[in-house]
Amino acid sequence: MYECEELAKDHGFDKATFDLCGPFGRKKAKWLDAYFGMFCLEGDKGFMTVKSVMPYGVWAENFDSDGASA
Repeated sequence: MYECEELAKDHGFDKATFDLCGPFGRKKAKWLDAYFGMFCLEGDKGFMTVKSVMPYGVWAENFDSDGASA
């Protein structure tokens, strides 16, 4: 997750997308503001932070700086 967050800071801090993966499966996510570590999940209301999800053993895959994957 931290690597994805750093990529987003340089390449689409508020539009880049990625897949959030973990024990719950895989969900599409979009950065709202990578500088604050805030993102949202496709179809969910509200937002999450990197800091709040890291204890759950999650990771990011399929980073897309154009936001085309969400």
